[in-house]
Amino acid sequence: MKRIAELLLLVMEAFVWCYNIGELVHCKFKPIRILRHETQPRHTG
Repeated sequence: MKRIAELLLLVMEAFVWCYNIGELVHCKFKPIRILRHETQPRHTG
């Protein structure tokens, strides 16, 4: 049971670390631009 608790603790710490890094990146840097290209009509025939 102790090994499962340690594994769960490690997973929770990794999640919190990733979440905090994501918040930092979101606040400090520009968000990723999503380019929306207009769809060209397809030629039929």
